[in-house]
Amino acid sequence: MELSPANLRYLDSSETERLNQFSNRLLKSQFLAGRILAKSLLSTKLEIELRSVKIEIHPSGRPISAAKIQFSLSHSGGLAACVAGQESLGLDLEHQSRRKHYISIAEDLFHEPELARIESENGAKAQRLFYEYWTIKEAYIKANNMSVWNIRSVPPVRLNSKPSPKVTRGKLNVETFTSDSEPPQIEAVSYTLSNEYIFAIASSPAPSEITIVPDFPLPERFNLDEARRYTFGAL
Repeated sequence: MELSPANLRYLDSSETERLNQFSNRLLKSQFLAGRILAKSLLSTKLEIELRSVKIEIHPSGRPISAAKIQFSLSHSGGLAACVAGQESLGLDLEHQSRRKHYISIAEDLFHEPELARIESENGAKAQRLFYEYWTIKEAYIKANNMSVWNIRSVPPVRLNSKPSPKVTRGKLNVETFTSDSEPPQIEAVSYTLSNEYIFAIASSPAPSEITIVPDFPLPERFNLDEARRYTFGAL
């Protein structure tokens, strides 16, 4: 995302101040892209001008909509992603950089069955599974407005046989999810975009369909074909 006046005008004063705290140009561009992407989706949901969209910061540190429309934003490795839709919604995106100590991180933060599944794989498959669990847990944290420091409190992640959500391209549905009853259990869907990127969406209820907005098409080298659905067990 170009750091041009035309793009920077979509940031308010607090967002401009936050952007200027980044010394790295890539991080600035990543932050700007995330904010514009989020505001674009929210402007569609709210049916207002993009520059009229206001984003606030939850005490947990998570960006939220001042209009209480649910959305979740994440960026990593120069890529930004945002999802808007149902209640209890969280998204996490990770660049799968090579970590030498991912097993020790899993030993400290993951549940035994998760660690055992990672250790049953080798090399790139083991590391991908580590990132799969990590993004799912981060998405769960965001969906519950928790802090990243609560990652140990995320219930065990279990693979589910349900089909992944249908992916379509077109206009975003402006209807929002509302319910007077207790929302269903949070579930997660993990997507391997490429050898580099992986992301997960956690929501309640689980999405049945994901629409990619035409203004922000999926980069050509990415796909949403490799997806797996997960549920969360009891602690």
